Amino acid sequence: VCAPRLAPHLPERIARIASLLPAIASLPRFALALGMSVFTQLAGVVAGHLIVSSIDHHVSWGESLVVLPLVNAAQFFPLTIGGAGVREAGFVLLYGMCGVAKSDALAGSLVFATTLYVLNAAGGVLHALRPLVDDTKQMPPA
Repeated sequence: VCAPRLAPHLPERIARIASLLPAIASLPRFALALGMSVFTQLAGVVAGHLIVSSIDHHVSWGESLVVLPLVNAAQFFPLTIGGAGVREAGFVLLYGMCGVAKSDALAGSLVFATTLYVLNAAGGVLHALRPLVDDTKQMPPA
């Protein structure tokens, strides 16, 4: 499906945006990227649920399946550093609606954040040790 091809059939404002989107060059690669994205997002939900449910045993998988994607999306609020503050507020507010005590939700959020920071730091160190390079582009001889 290509957004530019759909543009003539969409309302004018949406068609303008759709016409500017790139076309999908490879449907299998797009499907692979989409699957990898869903997997990584689901892994974050599983990790968050394991943390929160270990603190409050009454939290159900369904509740975490609703709460954690919202919290994870809120972390991208542009006036924060790594979602700090917004993530904690999301945990306290949304898990509070599920009956989790504020202190327990905050503790879960801080453990979740620490886990993310440690994993991201490990990835950064690995990337620094072996950076990703595009071998298809050759440097011109000096």
